Amino acid sequence: MYKKTQNPVVVGIVMALLAVFIIGGFFLVRSIGLKNLELKKSKTEVEKLMELNLDDNYPGNAREVLKNI
Repeated sequence: MYKKTQNPVVVGIVMALLAVFIIGGFFLVRSIGLKNLELKKSKTEVEKLMELNLDDNYPGNAREVLKNI
């Protein structure tokens, strides 16, 4: 049986590509997370309350009011 040796150049190229994909994926996920975080922080409490449609979905008690915020 033959022992197949791996070419070190091919192994190096594959490892470099794998590292690029891992690092690129990390930064992509990080940038998407930062954008979502900015969108969530941009709304003030008044804006959140103004978005609630109280005409159609008026809460029955104070606990339901707090659940909607």
